[in-house]
Amino acid sequence: TVRLDTFRLSVHNGGPDAAAPLIEADNVPVKTFIDQCADLTASMPLPVNMGQLFGTPQRIAMAYPLAGRYSVEVEMLEVPDAVRIVMDQGAVSGEWTIRVNDNILNASCFESVFLYDHMNIGCDITAYLQAGMNSISVEVELGHDWDGLVDAIYLTGSFDAGFNG
Repeated sequence: TVRLDTFRLSVHNGGPDAAAPLIEADNVPVKTFIDQCADLTASMPLPVNMGQLFGTPQRIAMAYPLAGRYSVEVEMLEVPDAVRIVMDQGAVSGEWTIRVNDNILNASCFESVFLYDHMNIGCDITAYLQAGMNSISVEVELGHDWDGLVDAIYLTGSFDAGFNG
């Protein structure tokens, strides 16, 4: 089992295919979107709405809805016989889609499996993998502070794992 808990994050206003991201960051740990933003405030401006009622201080809120894309690349020297993506049912908050090398997986592709908890769900992705680099992305409609990729996802199968530079 390989635990994936750090991703490249890109956030767009108007969908994940919008021209320029509002936020783009590497090595973002899984947690709620607002907590990820709090970590990023030291290095970049954020997409916020400001408003006030007459005579009151300005209030700041995220400019929802936003489209988040959490992506990671996994290199495979050869494709194993069977590989699954497994995650907790609550690992992604908000409407989501997972892409494996541009093949789309949604909630209906997942079934109940037990990896570490009775709340795990999994999907066989063997047919979508290739020898070499493989892209895995989780696309989430960010409509609330608590949305986002909030827990790790796992790749399970009969394979050796290692880290390179």
